[in-house]
Amino acid sequence: MHLTTLKQRILDYIHYLSIYDYIAYGWLLALLICFLLLAIVLANKKPKLATFFIFSVFVLMFIGPLGLKYGLDKIIRNALVVDQNSTQLPFSKNLVVVGKIENRGKVDFQKCRVFVKVLKEDKNKYKQILDLLKPIRKKTLTLDSNISKGKTLAYRVVLDHFDYHKSYIVKQDVECY
Repeated sequence: MHLTTLKQRILDYIHYLSIYDYIAYGWLLALLICFLLLAIVLANKKPKLATFFIFSVFVLMFIGPLGLKYGLDKIIRNALVVDQNSTQLPFSKNLVVVGKIENRGKVDFQKCRVFVKVLKEDKNKYKQILDLLKPIRKKTLTLDSNISKGKTLAYRVVLDHFDYHKSYIVKQDVECY
């Protein structure tokens, strides 16, 4: 992933924060402050327990935001790719990938990104995991359309100059805000 892509994804995440995000991150901040104050109070009487609370604060500082984003993406911003299909056009050497994004979350989406990766097909599952790191082709489609709760939005991604004649798998992921 390029640095500009990562920067843009982080900026989009911050720009489209919902009330659920503010509540979750506020709760995490309050928990960190409580653990830190508890460690300060217990420092003289029970230093081992105070050390455990300080260690917990450092672990929660790094793992907490990532875990909250993952949980909020699965519950609040739950988006699913349905009716996915890919067709290789022999006359123009293009691969056309179509699908629909379904909003199964609790908020309306304002922006979505569809990530399409074309991977080598292999029976060895460990080699397939390594192929995720270096796909044959990949493309990202950004959709600035509103998707209400329970609604779907169709999309189409065209991979130009796709001339791969061996067996392959098309993997699609979606991230919505």
